[in-house]
Amino acid sequence: MATTVGSEYDHIEVASGGNAVKHYLKDNTARGLASGLYEGKNLATAFASEIAGYSDAWAWIQARITAGNFNGINVGDYIPVTCTNNTSFDAVIMGINTYKGGPEESPSNARTGNHIDFIFSKAWPTQGKFNLVDYNNGGYYSKYEYTADGSATVKSPYAFDNNLLPRIKNVTRNINLDPGTHYTYNPDTLDITFLSGSIPASGAEMRFMTVRVEHIAFSNIHAYLNSQAHYVPNGTAFRPEVILKDYTTDGVFYYLPSALQNVISGKSLTMPTRYGASELVTTPEDQSTKYLGRIWLLTEVEIYGRAIAGSAKFTSGQVQYPLFKNNTMRIIPDNITSSYDMSMFMTYSEVDGTSDKYSAIKKGYIYSSPPSSTHFFRPCFRVAAG
Repeated sequence: MATTVGSEYDHIEVASGGNAVKHYLKDNTARGLASGLYEGKNLATAFASEIAGYSDAWAWIQARITAGNFNGINVGDYIPVTCTNNTSFDAVIMGINTYKGGPEESPSNARTGNHIDFIFSKAWPTQGKFNLVDYNNGGYYSKYEYTADGSATVKSPYAFDNNLLPRIKNVTRNINLDPGTHYTYNPDTLDITFLSGSIPASGAEMRFMTVRVEHIAFSNIHAYLNSQAHYVPNGTAFRPEVILKDYTTDGVFYYLPSALQNVISGKSLTMPTRYGASELVTTPEDQSTKYLGRIWLLTEVEIYGRAIAGSAKFTSGQVQYPLFKNNTMRIIPDNITSSYDMSMFMTYSEVDGTSDKYSAIKKGYIYSSPPSSTHFFRPCFRVAAG
């Protein structure tokens, strides 16, 4: 009854009477995105003439984000990256303004603005451990003590969330120093900077009064992804022993080209809390907005659209990235080979009902994994308005 003809449309169905009853615009991008088949384009070449007016492709795309101009930029498009350790990958767009309007971890009333979230097309070549031991909780400690050296800025031994910063007591002077009033904290550098009038003298005995750290910021993989040095769990009991892991000249962020490092913004995400004041947590009973750092991994919800092995409680602030809708192939890294086939890839979701398991992806499916197992992982990052 119908015939197909070509024109400015990709597909037109014409009824016998000559009236067009169906037509589809010749727009492979739009149809491909809807079907999950769009392969994406190299933005560095597609916009080469526009990028020529900037120092590099990353400065260009940040300017576009700042202006709210996403014309011609689609989920699945990518920018090639070569790291200083010769690791290469495509930074693939997972979502554009996916979390716009959502809460930021600090300040507490801030909202997320324009942004693009990217994922590495390949697994990072070095495998890692979520934690050194089989432990998926945060930490809750009565105190941490150190001796001041007279410096205004000191490195925090823990990766704190801004909403869990401790009161610091100058024991020698018997005064309490509060965040915001007496010191500031940078979660990317872990710098604590005492403000004028609050700088401890050399030799002063200092004490963090109550230490609370969330399970992501407390983890070994967080330190590795962000090339930081901080305490990580080294035991599995409540209030476990800790060990300092120093990845400041290793990890992932350290090896990214400076042009990319310069435009990366940290990501905040509302997640279940997993620290307890008196015992290990197996099922979360609350949620908070956490700062994941400049480099991070995905949760089950962000990949599959729902919790699977992880707890579904308190995940309403998470959404599936458009890149993973209507397909499975994008879940598996590009550098999958026969040697990778049985490997697992980490997520940021803990297995519900446990204090010693995280969920991991194997051949596109979710499995339960001990945090001390060695796995591959696909780092993610955000570029936000400058």
